[in-house]
Amino acid sequence: MDYMKFATLREITEERVLLGYKRVGVGLRIIANVTAMESGINLGDLFSIGLAAKANKITGNLMLEVIGIKSKDVTSVLPLPSEINQSTIQSAMQAMATIKSKIYENGTELYPQVMAIKSEEGQDRNNFRSTVETNAYSESQKVMEPMSTDSLRQKKIEPRSPYEKKE
Repeated sequence: MDYMKFATLREITEERVLLGYKRVGVGLRIIANVTAMESGINLGDLFSIGLAAKANKITGNLMLEVIGIKSKDVTSVLPLPSEINQSTIQSAMQAMATIKSKIYENGTELYPQVMAIKSEEGQDRNNFRSTVETNAYSESQKVMEPMSTDSLRQKKIEPRSPYEKKE
């Protein structure tokens, strides 16, 4: 289960050729590593996973991953990776809701990450991926200043949709 706040940005070469789009932002992800003891178990949602764990039809662990969000308050509510059961699923969901509310608080630092990429039709996917990785690495080598919630409100960044008509 994911919660992501992102902007879709164009990836353009120095020659002004559109390679594709990347989603850059911050978010949360609940990760369930599951081993099923029998076939036919619904693993499509956390509620079903909780019921299967209660019935001893699965084993595994659950963890909450924070992507690009830094705050003492966020760190303090993060649950440790735990064995999957109904209570750990409930704890992870509660922590996720709490962290979502902390994104907008003063003192929370945001470090946007590349979360997804989509190459433009006709472009070489491997070249595009390599360009995004190179640019992300180059940016990470600079001293990164966190983006505070206040600075994000002041900046007016226009997200671009990958489904926008070409100019």
